[in-house]
Amino acid sequence: MAGNRSHSEGAAFETTQWSVVLAAGGEQTSVARKAMATLCQSYWQPIYVYIRRRGYGMEDAQDLTQEFFFRIE
Repeated sequence: MAGNRSHSEGAAFETTQWSVVLAAGGEQTSVARKAMATLCQSYWQPIYVYIRRRGYGMEDAQDLTQEFFFRIE
């Protein structure tokens, strides 16, 4: 999980694969769940780092990162 890394690691966002984004936003199917897992894996660290750089502590940044993914699901 993000808490085990320094908040300067993994700060770069990967190139967005819009087909994955669209699949994640589809009906709740195994394809949508897999796409959301892919997005979480790709973007967890950069979003977490961004939040940390905004001044939030480790636990709050983890919670806010989780909330971000919950809201876009």
